[in-house]
Amino acid sequence: RLYDLVEEDGNEYIVLELVRGKTLREELDEGLDDAGRMRVAEQVAAALVVAHSMTVVHRDLKPENIMVAEGGLVKVLDFGLARHEEQAPLQPREGEDLKGPTDETGADEISGRVTRLGDVLGTPSSLSPEQARGEVVTAASDMYSFGLLLFELWTGRKPYGSDSGPNELVLKAMWGEIDPAEGIDSDVAALIDDLTALDPAERLSAAAAAERLRHIHERPRRRAKRRALISFILVLAVAAVASGIGFWRARIAQHEAEAARAQAEAVNDFLGDMLASAAPENEGIDVKVIDLLDDAAERVPAEFGGHPSVKVALEHTLGRSYQSLGKWSKGRYTLESALETALNELGNTARGTLQIRTDLGVALMREGDLEGAEARLRKTWKDCLEAFGPYDTDCIAAQENFATCLRKLDRKEEALGLMTQVLEWKRRELGENHERTIKTRANLANLTADLGRLDEAEGLYREGLQASVEFCGVDHPATLLSASNLASFLVINRAGYEEAEALLADVLERRTRVLGNEHPDTLVTMETHAKLLRRMGRYEESEQLLRSVLGTRRRVLGNEHPDTINTVASLGIVLRKLRRYDEAEDRLLEALEFYTRTLGEAHTYTLNTIGNLSNLMVDLGRLELAIDYGQRLYAGFLERYGEDHPRTLSSMVGLANAYLSQGSLEQAASMAEAALERQRRVLGEDHPSTLNSRAIRAQTLRGRGRLDEATAEFRTILEARVRTVGNQHPATVQAREDLAAVLRESGRNVELDRDIE
Repeated sequence: RLYDLVEEDGNEYIVLELVRGKTLREELDEGLDDAGRMRVAEQVAAALVVAHSMTVVHRDLKPENIMVAEGGLVKVLDFGLARHEEQAPLQPREGEDLKGPTDETGADEISGRVTRLGDVLGTPSSLSPEQARGEVVTAASDMYSFGLLLFELWTGRKPYGSDSGPNELVLKAMWGEIDPAEGIDSDVAALIDDLTALDPAERLSAAAAAERLRHIHERPRRRAKRRALISFILVLAVAAVASGIGFWRARIAQHEAEAARAQAEAVNDFLGDMLASAAPENEGIDVKVIDLLDDAAERVPAEFGGHPSVKVALEHTLGRSYQSLGKWSKGRYTLESALETALNELGNTARGTLQIRTDLGVALMREGDLEGAEARLRKTWKDCLEAFGPYDTDCIAAQENFATCLRKLDRKEEALGLMTQVLEWKRRELGENHERTIKTRANLANLTADLGRLDEAEGLYREGLQASVEFCGVDHPATLLSASNLASFLVINRAGYEEAEALLADVLERRTRVLGNEHPDTLVTMETHAKLLRRMGRYEESEQLLRSVLGTRRRVLGNEHPDTINTVASLGIVLRKLRRYDEAEDRLLEALEFYTRTLGEAHTYTLNTIGNLSNLMVDLGRLELAIDYGQRLYAGFLERYGEDHPRTLSSMVGLANAYLSQGSLEQAASMAEAALERQRRVLGEDHPSTLNSRAIRAQTLRGRGRLDEATAEFRTILEARVRTVGNQHPATVQAREDLAAVLRESGRNVELDRDIE
């Protein structure tokens, strides 16, 4: 890949991709098995199909210009010598003979003459006859060189002989005098013969060669199926028929390409007409994109019902456009229409069909149908693997969306392995700072944070934000996503409220301006900001923001969408902080019923809501129920995440508080001490959850009459609260009240006046 062109001090520098691996020459020297040979051959053929479809000829195809990268991915290098196909042969200079060099010509002169006559820097051992003779170089020349490459791959020998000097190499190349491909698979030998025909017109195209290789590759599977039914001769006959089919497919490839161009032109014309309708002289300056999409979606079936391939392309484009605007239901409906046509027109595992199936799975996930999305995305990913292999771009996209769905279903360990593979692929293929790499890094950071690996997660968040700002710009969706994710992480795991508030304020302003105040991404930012306000003790502001988000989500998504219920649960937590307990209980029970019914009792969302209800029951004095909820929460998180995860530790604090309220001081102290030891190690001394554990422990000390120890502990907690959240935060106010109470109980009024001032 060519990444950049740098001009500096009068010089120009090209920045190219670094490919880690070995050249095919090195692989050949070390030895390749049959599977390795076929893997290389098929991938080189695929590269030539793409290059030749754009009329690009490589002109110097040889083992030294092919890399086998880490993971087995094959790359064809050095397209710096490539050119578009020539239209006419060069004319000789005056006195120059195009018949080729004589035996007396020196090696250096031969190199120069080949360069002049063929206008290439081809390697003699890989030249096609027309290159050696200085004639027009076309895609057929690459196919001859590809035949020479297959010869060396399978035989391990040089096609023109290992003892030939430069002069002899060029002379042999002029007339295609390669050694016979003996001692190898007969089908491969036949393919080499067809590729190295002296007449360029008789050579196979790249598409036909790729088809022949695929046929040879799949032959063992076909033989296994037929071994008990047919003889070896019949197998060869079937192979010959299949080869004929391959030639036929190659013949119609040109017609398919022409049809694809016509389809693209029809799509472009339609979309151009659609966008032109937004001009003031047509529908007016106030027309919205969504109105254009709605109008286009209605027109497509009527205008292109007789052209199914164009209908599929347009509806796929419109469906993705709806998704980008957050209109998941409309996107799903349009994608379902596209899929129905694609299944009839292209088949279930065609590339276009699989792309639509992936996008439809994403639409279902966004609408909240996680089980339906998981089934669809899993099947699509498996079909992509079967059809295109694990290193295909569409397969990687399907894998990432499937992993995202698994995370939402709380199957985080399974999702982590898949997402890690996706990030490795994107880093290798796209580079560290590509937009798609940045997005995947954010997804992996979320998963890592979910699993309690906080330092690793924070590093990923900060890496992603820095790269996105630098390479995508401050308004880019990838940058806004990275900033929002980092802010959310800081709020939940680091108590980094000041930095988080600055990040969220900036993200919210940009998303509102770019996407509007009803877009799902804008609403996510608003809800994250509301959670920050709650943790900062600004409960009224948090409630106001959550009610705004909830109203929009009920109107746009409906009452039972997961995002709507998430906001209901968040509102319940804030209402409890505002001591509006009846309202809080209604909201939390509504969320608990939905989560239990749709996600199950062991899902993180269900358990979180149980924990919030436990805290509420303590406030209401319903202590038996509070302890029951608290024990369910602790058992669920301990089983799912282990003893050191922040969620498990938080559940221990909640259960200790329930025991304390019940008067079970020993149980409360034991639970608080166990949590505190781990929190200090995992979260740090000043984390809010750590301070909550210390407060419960201090209360147990007070309850057991150990007032001096309790006083010291409450004083330390107050100092930490003032330092981290300020004097006016409700947690600081509570810490001051706790210290005052124990000082009064101790009769230390002088200290009371000094400390509480």
